[in-house]
Amino acid sequence: MIHESLKRRDVADAKAIGRRIRAARKSRRWTQKALGEVVGVTGQSVWYWETGRALPRTFGMLIRLCHALRRSADWLVMGRERGARHWKPS
Repeated sequence: MIHESLKRRDVADAKAIGRRIRAARKSRRWTQKALGEVVGVTGQSVWYWETGRALPRTFGMLIRLCHALRRSADWLVMGRERGARHWKPS
């Protein structure tokens, strides 16, 4: 589960992930409800993710979210793209 991976040092916290979800959603000019419809959840679930109160519960949901937002899982979870040279852990 995604929740267990948050215990690792190299993974951003839930609030940072939520900020990235929100930024990517807004760049697509989608409402929370619209994003939820695309990935198969309610707008309220998207709100929970964006506020850091919850995270996508399965890897499959994370992948659907990444596809919908046109972002990589590395960016969404870690705040960097794979192979980024200047990334430093926070």
